[in-house]
Amino acid sequence: MFYSKRKIRTILLALSSCFLPYTHGVEVGETAPKFTLPDIHQSTSITLDSYKGKIVLVDFWASWCGPCRKSLPFFTDLKKEHANKPFEILAINLDESAEDGKDFLKKINTNYPILYAGADSNLPQKYGVEAMPTSFIIDAQGKIWLIHKGMKDNDKSVVRYHIKEALKGL
Repeated sequence: MFYSKRKIRTILLALSSCFLPYTHGVEVGETAPKFTLPDIHQSTSITLDSYKGKIVLVDFWASWCGPCRKSLPFFTDLKKEHANKPFEILAINLDESAEDGKDFLKKINTNYPILYAGADSNLPQKYGVEAMPTSFIIDAQGKIWLIHKGMKDNDKSVVRYHIKEALKGL
């Protein structure tokens, strides 16, 4: 039986949280793991710390992820809805190559930074990513407000609600 790189990556991502002793990930109320990652389109890097004082939605995604075809455009709408508020979205691509992520993004318009961590990054384990996409709403103090896995149409109202609630605290 032959498995594609994408299928193997999916299996390894799911298994990694089962076998690595220190990778339970974060829980609501804990401090979000810090990171500095390159923008997938530019040679600049972005740090999570640079968004302190804002509500930040951090989303882990990959080009082989079916639900990511819904989540990334939804996040574009969210960014528009909260354009004048202290809210940011950072989408982190986990593809084998940045080119896979870039090709996927040619079909989707985004209005927020797309970062590249790659398949070998340990960042998904630090966050406890077990499914694609997985989103984390981080409050202005850098604490995890919400962890959301997957993206179905009815999930959008849940994410919207939590962003509005987190913004009320600012």
